[in-house]
Amino acid sequence: MKRLLLIVILLFPCLSFAEVKIIEVKHRVASDLELQVRGLLDDGEKVHAAGSHLVLIAEGETLQAAEELIALLDKPLRNLLIRVRQSEEQQQVGKDVSATVHYGARSGTSSSVEAGFRRGNTSSAQEQTLQLVEGGKGLIEIGQEIPFTEQWSAVTGDNIGYAEKIAYKTISTGFWIYPVGVVEDKVLVDVEPYITRANKMTAGKSPQIDYSQLRTRLQVPIGEWYPLGSHLMHRDKVSQAIISWRSSDRQIDRQLQIRIDPAE
Repeated sequence: MKRLLLIVILLFPCLSFAEVKIIEVKHRVASDLELQVRGLLDDGEKVHAAGSHLVLIAEGETLQAAEELIALLDKPLRNLLIRVRQSEEQQQVGKDVSATVHYGARSGTSSSVEAGFRRGNTSSAQEQTLQLVEGGKGLIEIGQEIPFTEQWSAVTGDNIGYAEKIAYKTISTGFWIYPVGVVEDKVLVDVEPYITRANKMTAGKSPQIDYSQLRTRLQVPIGEWYPLGSHLMHRDKVSQAIISWRSSDRQIDRQLQIRIDPAE
């Protein structure tokens, strides 16, 4: 309690007009809830985790909203069954290899033959299953062994420290899933793009590129299929590239759906 009082004394002079509230967190990690509550606060208002308590310094309406959010999130953690359904449409265009065909043992007659273009459409579907606890983290893998083309170079090149030289041929892509918590009949889910880091791939290890700044929060209804792909397609160019990508001879478009149910 002395530590809490010290925190209040240190923070309160900056906000002498605000109310102070100390809330005990019983079922969750206080520092995790601190990040959630901070998004509700106005400029100058504060929240600080101290042990199993949260110290709130805010004005009336904001303080009330923060208390309500804490009450919603501070519940025993639930196990969640997460299913991801992925369907894929692939279009491929390519040119057959040209060759010179020799025939006739003595005449030496030859003919140069070049075939035309080949086109083909294929479709496939698969489903992944994850079992996570509220506040956990899981990976949805979308693509593996994708050629590292100029498109991917542009997408990953926005990150500081990424090497310009391309030294290998394949990457893996997907999305990190963070089920933050269950609120009534919905699950608050944070989604973050995932791409392996090309220039650091060593001995079977492919470090990911940090795309935490692109994390977005969705509200997924419990027990219903949710159109994850259509929501992510227009969020940022990284998510768009993961869901739909093109190379010189191929185009892949994916449909992603997610469903979350309580795990028994």
